[in-house]
Amino acid sequence: MVRAVEGAQETVLVASFLFSDRELCQALLGAHERGVRIYLLTASETRLRNTDDESFTQARVREHEQLLNRLAGKVELRSAGCFHAKFVVVDHQSKARGWLSTANLNPALLESRELGVSLGERDARQVAAWFSWAFWTCAEHELTGEKGRLRSIEAPPAKPAEPSLGPVLVTTPKHQALRGKLLDWIQTSKRELWVSSYSIEGDHEVVRALVERARAGVPVTVLTRPRPAVSAAVTALRTAGAEVYAHDKLHAKALLCDHGAIVMTANLDTHSLDHSFEVGLELDAPTRTALAKTLRRWAESFPWRFELGAARADNIGEIWLAELRRKDGKHEVVAEETVVLGEVTARDALDLDDAPDPEFTRPPEKQRLPANIRYEWTVRAPRLPKRAKVLKRKEVREVPGKRGSMRTQEVEVDYEPPAYQQGNKRYVVLESGAPAKAARELAVELDAKVVVR
Repeated sequence: MVRAVEGAQETVLVASFLFSDRELCQALLGAHERGVRIYLLTASETRLRNTDDESFTQARVREHEQLLNRLAGKVELRSAGCFHAKFVVVDHQSKARGWLSTANLNPALLESRELGVSLGERDARQVAAWFSWAFWTCAEHELTGEKGRLRSIEAPPAKPAEPSLGPVLVTTPKHQALRGKLLDWIQTSKRELWVSSYSIEGDHEVVRALVERARAGVPVTVLTRPRPAVSAAVTALRTAGAEVYAHDKLHAKALLCDHGAIVMTANLDTHSLDHSFEVGLELDAPTRTALAKTLRRWAESFPWRFELGAARADNIGEIWLAELRRKDGKHEVVAEETVVLGEVTARDALDLDDAPDPEFTRPPEKQRLPANIRYEWTVRAPRLPKRAKVLKRKEVREVPGKRGSMRTQEVEVDYEPPAYQQGNKRYVVLESGAPAKAARELAVELDAKVVVR
C-alpha cells in the first residue's frame, strides 16, 4: 500500500476505521507534495471512543488523532459513525489499482492476523465509486485546515450516482448486498464452509444460517478471536457441530464455501452487515486457492480450540476461558495441586485410619487451574493428658508372715503396659517399640483408649 501511494500520480483514496500507520502517513504527505489529491474516510471520534474493541487502546486512538492532525490541510478527510471499510485506491480515473485490507491502517498491519487482496483496475474503479458515494452521502464531519477541528457537513450540491454491483460487495446504511451474498452462499453450501471473523453475533441471521448448516452436517470451520463478545455465538456453533479455532490477534474477515470466496472488512454482526460502510470482494480462482491454504494453515496453527464442557484432565496446559477478556482469560491447567491442611488427632493411637477428617478448603483458582487436588494432612496419635494419674490394679500375693508362715495380701501394682486415669476416662500408654496387641487387649479390658506419651 505504501508503494502504491508513493507511485500515485493523480489521486489517493484511503478508507480506514482507525488510521495511525506512520509509513503510510508519510507516503500521503509525500503524495501531497507532488500535487496528488488525497481523500480519506475514517470513523468518527465518538465511535472510536465508544467501541468495544479491546485492541483499541486510548494510546491507539491518540496516535490516530495525532496523525490526522499532521494531515490537516493536506487531505480531504471526512468521518462518520458508519465508516468501517479499509482500503487504498490510487489513480482511480486512469490506471486504477489498490488494496482491500481487513486490517486497520495502523500497527495491526504488522501485528494482527489479517488478510489483504490486491485490487485490479476493474475492482479498484468499483471500490473507488463506492468511496465517492459514501464520501458524499454518508459522511457527517470533515477535517478543517486547523488541527483537531471538525465541522458538520452540509448536503452535497448533487447526489452522486449509485455504483453498480459486481465482484465488489458493500454494506451501507442503504445497501446490504454483502449480507445478502453471504446469506445466500451459506444457506446453499453443502460441502464445506470456512468463516473468519473478529466479531460474531449469535442472533444475526448470517450466524444463524451457519449454525443451521452445521446442524445439517455440513463441515463448518470458524476462526475468531477469544473474547466474551463471541462466547455465545461460538457456543451455539460448536453445539451444532462446527469446529472453532481462535487466535488472540485474529482480525481477518472472510468466507470460503462451495460457491466461492469473499474477503471483507465486515464482521458477522448487525453493525457491520446492516448499517456500516463495509466492502467485500469476490475472489478469483487463484486468490481463492491462496485463501483456502491460509485459512487451513491458520486452523492448524492457532493456539486455541473452542470446546464445550472440556474436562480439565484432558486439557493440561494453557487454556483461555471464553467468557473472559484477554488480560483475565488465559489460564494454565495443571495435572495436580497439593494443599497442605495441617494436623488432626486420632481418637485412638491404634486406629489412626479412623481419625476425623480435616476441614477441606478448595484453593483459590487464579491463573492455575488444577485437574486434581491432592490434600495432605498429618494424623497424630492422642497423647496422655498431663494430669492423668497412674492407674494401678489390685493383686493378691502370698507374702511371708510372722513365725515364717505365708499369708495372702492384696497389693496395688502397675499395669503393663501402663494405664492412667483422669476423671472418668482411662488411658493405656503405648510405649515406643512395645507390642500393640497387649495395649489393645488392656484397653478393651479397662474400656480405655490407647495413647502415647
